Amino acid sequence: MLLQINDDYYLDNANDLDLEQCIDILIEVSDELLPTIFNKINIKNALLLVANSDNEFINSKNFYLIKSFKDNSIVALLLAYKQTSHKLPLVLRSLLNKESCNILSKIMFTNEQNAFYINTLFVSESSRGMGFASLLLDLAKIEAAKLDCSSLYLHCYEDNEKALGLYKRYGFKQIDTVSYQELNNFKHQKGLILSLSLN
Repeated sequence: MLLQINDDYYLDNANDLDLEQCIDILIEVSDELLPTIFNKINIKNALLLVANSDNEFINSKNFYLIKSFKDNSIVALLLAYKQTSHKLPLVLRSLLNKESCNILSKIMFTNEQNAFYINTLFVSESSRGMGFASLLLDLAKIEAAKLDCSSLYLHCYEDNEKALGLYKRYGFKQIDTVSYQELNNFKHQKGLILSLSLN
């Protein structure tokens, strides 16, 4: 356990037994982006394959979980890591078409040097308003500083006003946009890339 938050919740890294539930959360939080990009491919199996392929992105050490002491359930999750490459894992590149790879790359990689990427920030509906999102953003800053990163960055849908409000209050600024026009029938028109300088 990394930190006991209070009598009910604690913060810890994911373990291998948590990975399947973490992947389920990633798919849910993508709000249909991953199902649209992966089309007929089994997303969960593909992401579990990535998680077990010793890649630098999706692996248990990059998942930070807030869990309940009561039933050990995940109530909040942060997936974040230092950007050290500008390439999607080979297993993803082999499964996706060029347009899908381009969209994922635009979301997951930045030209900023020494950047720390917040891939996913999730708080369960029943646990919102308890300060967990801010706690996980604070944790991302701490982890980024440990790795000598000079900025945080993340992707957010332009129409997700609640999340955008949180990020802007936290100090994130828009640096780029992502268009989803190439994705047939995707419900979001545009995504925003946000950045927070740590200097």
